[in-house]
Amino acid sequence: MKYEIIGKTVPTVEVTLNKGEGLYTQSGGMTWQTEGISMSTNARGGVMKSLGRMFTGE
Repeated sequence: MKYEIIGKTVPTVEVTLNKGEGLYTQSGGMTWQTEGISMSTNARGGVMKSLGRMFTGE
């Protein structure tokens, strides 16, 4: 994995992944992706934990 921070006022991180690598981001943290990248979601910790995070604003 390689990354580069681009910009000063509104910085963004550009990440280059090798085959088989992945990363986790916060909800809404990914702005764009190129071909060959697949995105999946999960309920980290199960449905009840997800509901708790929703009500606390996480």
